[in-house]
Amino acid sequence: MTRPRLTPIAVAALLAATALAGCSSEPDAERAPGDPMSSAQIMALADKEGEAGHVEQQTVLEDGAVTFDEYDGAFARLESCLTDHGFTVDGPVVSPVDGVRYEFRSDFGTRDQTAALADLDECNAVHWTSVAQAFELSQPQIMDAPLVTATADCLRTDGLTLDGEEAKVADFVSSVGEAQGKAVLDCVQQEGARLYPDLPSLSVGY
Repeated sequence: MTRPRLTPIAVAALLAATALAGCSSEPDAERAPGDPMSSAQIMALADKEGEAGHVEQQTVLEDGAVTFDEYDGAFARLESCLTDHGFTVDGPVVSPVDGVRYEFRSDFGTRDQTAALADLDECNAVHWTSVAQAFELSQPQIMDAPLVTATADCLRTDGLTLDGEEAKVADFVSSVGEAQGKAVLDCVQQEGARLYPDLPSLSVGY
């Protein structure tokens, strides 16, 4: 589950966040919240990208692992695709929410929105979505310490009890219970926006 915070020109953040969440993708269907994506699931993504003709993503994914350099390279290809289609890209910045995900924002300027969103979707699908999903969901996630403290304070203000050992979003959900997952996402977004106002986007998931 991923919930993006958007500014008026942060169109890419919405699509990127949706793509990276992994909640609805077939290879990720058996992954419990907070658990890393397995090599088998990553290789299943490689098969999917191969069937779609996305050779660069298939090549990255077919060994069942994604390195940071491969992730960064996929972002560079995404950025190049977007700029070729008239977008400007702000970022990337490593997310304080998990210490893994790239946060970025894209602006299509004065282009027709329907055409711009179609190009955005295509660039994400060809160059980014599965590699990003595999990397971000297979790496150890650690929330920035000030955000941990602020999120805990926010949840306690809401009357929720924590175990005091939380270090990532999934830990908070585990502490308060899955039924309070939305409260966790809301607190992380609220406090993240307050602590890091210059981030190009803010995506929250577990």
